[in-house]
Amino acid sequence: RVGLDIIDINEIDVRNNSFSCNMLYWVIADSNHIDQENYIGFENMSTNEAERDAVATRYEENFVVKIYRVSGKFYSNYETFDFPFDRHQIVIPISALSTSDEMKISFDFSRLLGKVKKDSFKFIDWATDDYFVTIDNQLTSRLGSLDKIMVDSSNSAVNLEKYKLLNVRLEVSRRPWGAITLIILPFMMFSILPIFMLFFHKTSFEEVGELIITSFLAAVAYSINLTQLSPTTDSMNRAYLFLLLTLGVNFLCFLYVTYSDRPFSPAKELRMQTVRIYVPYVILILYIILTYYIFI
Repeated sequence: RVGLDIIDINEIDVRNNSFSCNMLYWVIADSNHIDQENYIGFENMSTNEAERDAVATRYEENFVVKIYRVSGKFYSNYETFDFPFDRHQIVIPISALSTSDEMKISFDFSRLLGKVKKDSFKFIDWATDDYFVTIDNQLTSRLGSLDKIMVDSSNSAVNLEKYKLLNVRLEVSRRPWGAITLIILPFMMFSILPIFMLFFHKTSFEEVGELIITSFLAAVAYSINLTQLSPTTDSMNRAYLFLLLTLGVNFLCFLYVTYSDRPFSPAKELRMQTVRIYVPYVILILYIILTYYIFI
């Protein structure tokens, strides 16, 4: 029988696809099969940054109880396209392999199902959502590779066929206020400002053009801050799409102001007066629609 209790999960590092975890696990087995505890493992744990310490060993009649404390970094595959409103599922798998039909494996996960367990995980930038446990029973000719399985003299690792896998799953979502303050509001201001200036038809080209160029350069300069906040710099996410929308709005406004300020014939100038009334509304509506599709 294998039991598990998670003490803490912290340091979610989306950039490096990892998180830190401290836990206790215990093994209750017949004294004749206690050596099979070597076939219990954590598949996504970093072997370079993991520690397993024996806490206690107790003997009860024909059974042996061993308790271990495990701490270290675990790997996870985070999808970052939804940044800065991304959600992730943290999975901690513990596998128990059976080398004999005579040995039955069961999990004790009662300590993982407490109502306050999820609230005990404290994150700075993340909110905890769903928390649940799943158990899979699978058959395989070999689990992992030989360098991950302890091979004994009878070469039993080759014949490993049955194993159980307990997965502790915790869903987390990024807290939105930091993203709204540091990403959404600044780029929104850099977009709304040039659109707002288009409503003032009597403003000179020099004033409007200078303001649009200033807003464009401010957005480019602030994008440096975005690369530091973004979990990845080599893949697209919603924050980068919003940055491209901001730059595109500034560029479009500058092209429109440059064209509409040209001298026109009296007949065409009359039509341009109507165009100058409706174009700012069209750009503003398009900006709102594209913003909605980026984040919704």
